[in-house]
Amino acid sequence: MPLVHALWSPGRGLLLWAEHDRVAAGPASRPARLARSHPFAVSSASL
Repeated sequence: MPLVHALWSPGRGLLLWAEHDRVAAGPASRPARLARSHPFAVSSASL
C-alpha cells in the first residue's frame, strides 16, 4: 500500500511523492558514485 507524502513549496506548488513497502532495504554498502532511485519510491504512473 503506497504511503503518499505532500509538501507545499511557495515557489514550486504542491509536491507529491509516495513510498511502498514491497521492496526491502538492502544492506548498507559503500556510497554509490551515481544517484540511484530511492528503493521504496512509487512511480508517477502508479501514483
